[in-house]
Amino acid sequence: MCRILVCANTLLDLALKPGWDSSDVNLENRIKNIEILQTLIDSGEVTLYLPQDLVQYVHLVITENLGSEKARQLLQKVVLLGNTEIATDWLTILEQANNLELYPDDTELYELTSLVYCNEINADSLIVQDASRYRYILEYNSIQLHDFNTHILTLNSFLALFSEHKLKAFSQPQTIFTFTKNNTVVKLPKGSTAIDFAYKIHTHLGDRCFKAIVNDVEYPLDKPLKYGDIVWIVKGTKPNPDPKWIDYVKTKTAKDAIQRRLKRISTEKGWNTIKNELGKNIRAYRKELDKVTQELGYQDLNALAMQLGNRNISIDYVISLIHEERGDINDQCLSTTISNSKKIKGFK
Repeated sequence: MCRILVCANTLLDLALKPGWDSSDVNLENRIKNIEILQTLIDSGEVTLYLPQDLVQYVHLVITENLGSEKARQLLQKVVLLGNTEIATDWLTILEQANNLELYPDDTELYELTSLVYCNEINADSLIVQDASRYRYILEYNSIQLHDFNTHILTLNSFLALFSEHKLKAFSQPQTIFTFTKNNTVVKLPKGSTAIDFAYKIHTHLGDRCFKAIVNDVEYPLDKPLKYGDIVWIVKGTKPNPDPKWIDYVKTKTAKDAIQRRLKRISTEKGWNTIKNELGKNIRAYRKELDKVTQELGYQDLNALAMQLGNRNISIDYVISLIHEERGDINDQCLSTTISNSKKIKGFK
């Protein structure tokens, strides 16, 4: 898997399609290269990392050019293109970027944070439209970024290099065309399953995928589709993706959607468990819950609830920690208090 970052213009091309800026310079080549890059991202061969300020900058550009409503609609698409979760504290990256020299004078903050972030995660490539500009910024800050090892490349150069190292990565068709019952074409990476198909249509359909009918015959959900297949997805009554799906879906879109839904389901289960134990007056225990969450090393209460939903920790253990935080009652009294709080409205 190749890990990359991109400049704002390349991200805008991915989100809006080349030509969004009314420029027809090398438009045909831009369209072709963006389609290839999108296929590589969807297939999981390339992982795109999105620093927060780059996303904010792109959102601002879209707002200025197309209006706030269009920007709102496209923001989710931009975020779903890549990985916005970073292993390094974002404030640390910002601090390092702010210590770099703003030269040339029109250097944007996101350009500096992209360089710092590439350095932090040892990214394989930084894809930009003007490679010489970034190399110049890097050279001017060579002391601070002396161990920088990321390739700074144009998209055209990156794809050529990627193709060479993947040993005929594009020598065989990497895309299949499938169809809905209404003959709508659905383009997917080679090796995609009916689950990938469902999520390509809509997240709502993917989350509720119960079974697939391919060419009028029931088809295994883990079996790759073939070129020309006509696919019909049978929906279940509620969102209930199987965790095993992640192991055999091909597209990043499907994997991310499955993980989000599973996370939501686990979090809801965890909150139900907490409410069942603490009753309706859960606010009376909010202070202790916050402290327990911090003590266990979770980011927030939703993260704690998700771990409870996944059964990685037990509610009995959480209750015992709440008791320790309160300190003024014993275990039996705590259980009695919680039990009574379910029955007595307004208990504090």
